[in-house]
Amino acid sequence: MSTLVVSNISDGTTTIDITSTSKGGAKAYIRADNGGSILDSYNISAVTINSNGNLYTCTFTNPMPNNQYLVVATVNTTELDGTVFVRNFTVNSFDVVV
Repeated sequence: MSTLVVSNISDGTTTIDITSTSKGGAKAYIRADNGGSILDSYNISAVTINSNGNLYTCTFTNPMPNNQYLVVATVNTTELDGTVFVRNFTVNSFDVVV
């Protein structure tokens, strides 16, 4: 039996760290402020806010393999009641409504 040990995988155009492909690890995470500025993230390239300021579209740097993934979202503020909805799961993005 052979073992292949690599730290990155490339398709010739894009190179990704193997942590984004291993099962059991987070495929993406984000910490953003209410203005949509990304404070810390992994595999999230952008946050876009709609005109009402209550819908945040989070865009992945590298797409998910399908739209059947889990998002856990919380809000840390005294200005809102803490209700957060996540919807519109695509391989490229998801929406968070506060």
